[in-house]
Parts: sequence; C-alpha cells; structure tokens
Amino acid sequence: MTLQHTLMRDVLLWLQDRCGTWERNPSGPASRFHDRVRESYLGFSGIELEGLLTNRVEFDSSEQNRYLFLEPINEGRGIVPVLSFRYDFRGENAELRLRLALFVPHDNALAAIGCRFEPPEGPGDHDYYHAQMCRAFQKGGKELPCCPPWLPESWPAFHLKADDPVTLLICMVISLYGLRLAGELQQEPFANVLKRSMQKLCPTVAVRGNQPAAAGPINRRARGRHR
Repeated sequence: MTLQHTLMRDVLLWLQDRCGTWERNPSGPASRFHDRVRESYLGFSGIELEGLLTNRVEFDSSEQNRYLFLEPINEGRGIVPVLSFRYDFRGENAELRLRLALFVPHDNALAAIGCRFEPPEGPGDHDYYHAQMCRAFQKGGKELPCCPPWLPESWPAFHLKADDPVTLLICMVISLYGLRLAGELQQEPFANVLKRSMQKLCPTVAVRGNQPAAAGPINRRARGRHR
C-alpha cells in the first residue's frame, strides 16, 4: 500500500468508528430516523471495510451497492450522512471520488440531496479539485428519495483546497463537520503522518511539530499502522 492509500483507509475507518460509537448510544433528532436510512441502504461492517480498503488498490462501493454510514449531525431536524466512494491507487495518478448523500426526515418519509467531491477533470472548465451537487449515488443511477429534480448537477463546481486523495477526503470531512472534527482528527495515532495534509487545509488546528497523538477508545484498529 502507498502512503496515500494507507491514510485514506485510516481516515475512512476512523469515520466509520465514530459512527459506530454514536450508533451504540444514539441521541438527538437524527436518532429518530437513522434506522430507516439503514433499512434502505446496506452498510459495511468494520472488519469487512478494513479488509477491502487494505487489500484492494482499486474499489467502487457503488458497484456492490454498499455504503459507509457517517456520524449523524444533530442540528435542526437532524442529518444522516451516507457515503459512496471510488478509488484507484494502481498508478502514479491516484484518484478518489466521493458521493455524499444527506438524509433528512420529510413528510413521514425520507428526503436527501447529494454532493460529490471530485479530482480535476481536464482539460476543461472543471480541471481542479471541486465539489458539485448530485441527485444519485451513481451517474444515471437511482435517484435519492424526494431529491428535487431541479437540483443543478453540472454547475456550480465549488473549488476545493485539495491536491491529492487524502486532502480531498479531509475537505469532505471539514465541509460536513467543520474544524471541530479536524481538531479531533489530529489526536489520532496516525495524525503525525497526516500532518502535511492537515497543515495545508486547516493550519490553525494542524498537528504541531512532533506532538504525540492521543489514542482514543474508537481507534483500536489504527494503532501502529505506520510504525
């Protein structure tokens, strides 16, 4: 595994662990409809996801109709984020593509809109790391429930301060949760290896020097991976 591949794996597993911690003790408005999202979309088990991310240098979760559930956002009526991802680390130009669906309660059912985080697509107008809105986990696939048909998918393309798969993934984390979670990410056992990416995207909370990383209770799998 390359360093980029390894860091992507560790951040995705960390996100899954955080959601697992919340699911063991659900709280807030998202707890009222989280199970309904789970009933409609099949998630990865922890062991399964770690094995796939470790052993597959290329992978597309949508091909298996599997999704990564992320920690809910308990603001307003609540948001349950669900992630589909595709990556390819076979060559020098590693690539990661993320499709994030945000589920909310709506008229005793579910509604969702999507956002995709993508690498440069050039030559052309979108030849930079960017985020765009979307209505499905796959281009041309089944649309998200009650997603507005007028939602623009081609424009705008929001510029992201990313330059590789890892910084693209962190951009998604910051966009979804803000700098608070970036600060918690710097406490992980692999944070010192992640230092360059963190300093580039959020220097006010980046790992400083050789500051030791504190291992939290949800990070058992990550310990010792980069030693």
